Amino acid sequence: MQYTLNKNTAGEIKIEFTITATEVDHQELVVINEVNQNRSFPGFRPGKASVEKIREVMGDKVVFETAIERLMKKALSEAIEQEDIIPAGQPWYEEGSVKKGEEVSFSVTLPLYPTVTTLPDPTTLTFSKQTTVVGEAEVEVLLGKLRESREEYSEAGAEVMTAVGQKITVDLEIKREGVMIPGGKTENYLVFTKYPENYLPGFIEKLLNHRLGEASEFKLAFPADYANETLAGGEFDFLVDIKGIAVVSVPELTDDFAKKYGKTDLEALRTQISENLIAENAEAENNRQQQGVVELLVENSKFGPISVLLINQEVNKMLAELKSWVNSKEVEFEDYLKREGVTVDKIKLDFTPRAIQRIKAGIVLGEIAKKEGLAGETDQKTWKLVIDYLVGVMVK
Repeated sequence: MQYTLNKNTAGEIKIEFTITATEVDHQELVVINEVNQNRSFPGFRPGKASVEKIREVMGDKVVFETAIERLMKKALSEAIEQEDIIPAGQPWYEEGSVKKGEEVSFSVTLPLYPTVTTLPDPTTLTFSKQTTVVGEAEVEVLLGKLRESREEYSEAGAEVMTAVGQKITVDLEIKREGVMIPGGKTENYLVFTKYPENYLPGFIEKLLNHRLGEASEFKLAFPADYANETLAGGEFDFLVDIKGIAVVSVPELTDDFAKKYGKTDLEALRTQISENLIAENAEAENNRQQQGVVELLVENSKFGPISVLLINQEVNKMLAELKSWVNSKEVEFEDYLKREGVTVDKIKLDFTPRAIQRIKAGIVLGEIAKKEGLAGETDQKTWKLVIDYLVGVMVK
């Protein structure tokens, strides 16, 4: 096996390999021997099958390709060790001449870690801290949300639909030119009048002042940017039969209300809410500082070229993270793409600037870790030590 190195100006190194036909033949025999030791062949004692029989069963092509794959990986591993190369990502293989009985040639491109040509002293950079004060208004807003979470609906005496906090139960049909659209018939559909933004524009208004038991017919158009392209921009006939009207009631803010949340009285509940908001604000500020100091350090650093291979691999990693998050919401990724109106290629393009930023952040954090002698049991713990150090010296 022979190789030559070609380091380019794009943050990569290309290694061109040649493997002799003799080396390939030898590796094929190694593959065949391993199969012979681990597989039974009719008419032969264990481990005693002939080379010809194994080639017949496996196929010459499979034996050859298996040998080539092993030799490629072995050649790359030896070259990396001999040349003291530290790859920053996965290799990119390109086959040259790969024919049985002939010398094999191929090349491997490896992304390298970008160099930091300028790394500022973190103590010379300042990231300003922010102080937030929790006032009575913020507490009352959250109290209002707690009241809403305890709201109840009553149908007693509710006969006319109004826009004042009602829950309407309807049977709904949506047609176009007399033909029901797919999924256009729904029974016991709930309509909450306090959230008109959740429905088609004009839907709530069309039902106003209709009485319990009445059927209402009207036309509505779906927005031009509606997620379902077959409906977007089209005008449809709606038939709505009002089956139930319930009026909302919200509990008063009293000591009894506070007791539902484990507090002795309303003031104790207000105090707890205030403390919770203070803690949430402190956590948000801490996260802002941790992200901000790294971004400021990256912004004031200068880097050598970053490999396109490395960027693409980081983008794919981010895409995998997105897919995992979508799946955790019990949503199929294809459905997510349709709902958001995007393609995988568009997502990758949008991810690229962030991918570059993540690569740069990892590089500068590594440089600071080496410079300050910070090391944890894992990479994650090391990064935490570095970020805590940066927050300590940069936040003022």
